[in-house]
Amino acid sequence: PSNNTVLIAGLGDVPLSAGVQWDKNNWAPRIGFAYRPRESTVIRGGYGLSYFTHTYGFYGATLGGMYPVVLNSQWGVANDYVPEGNINFVPTPTAPPVPSNGVMPAPDLVYWFIPNDTQFPSIASWNFTVQQALPGSSSIEVSYVGNRGFHMPVQVDVNQSPPGQGAAGRLLFRAFGRTSPTPCRCSDKDSNYNALQVLGKRQFRNGLYLQLA
Repeated sequence: PSNNTVLIAGLGDVPLSAGVQWDKNNWAPRIGFAYRPRESTVIRGGYGLSYFTHTYGFYGATLGGMYPVVLNSQWGVANDYVPEGNINFVPTPTAPPVPSNGVMPAPDLVYWFIPNDTQFPSIASWNFTVQQALPGSSSIEVSYVGNRGFHMPVQVDVNQSPPGQGAAGRLLFRAFGRTSPTPCRCSDKDSNYNALQVLGKRQFRNGLYLQLA
């Protein structure tokens, strides 16, 4: 959106990635431990880092479902409830000309974009548990569980207008006369989760087992 153009991957000097960079440091370590300081007590803990590449719609629809791959066309008058054409003829849209250099002006239609420096979302998870055996075939576990998400996916319209300024106040309208929403499918939000978990267990006779968390 910075220059109001659409890049066609693989044409001219436009690479197949359309300029979107890829992370080279996506290593995902795992570590865990278990320690038994005495017969009735066990201490456990672990840490892991995981990555995910969004859902297919978040990236896939952005790359394969936008203009000029997908065209929006209308025949006839909207909401007049009159059939357009006949059953023997199916109208076909006219494809726009694609320049050989792979760079074409962006139409004033809704389209999403992925920033060049997009990073894969990741989540760091950790836990620490103390398990204690109790009389009567019972045990209790007390755990701290936490995680933190990095570069979480979010969609933000970069062609918004300040309150009270209407369409004329849209940022891209001022630069290019563009009025349509232009959502950025970014990965720039973080998340945090921390929890205390308590689990009680009791083994009865005849295979009966009770668990309360």
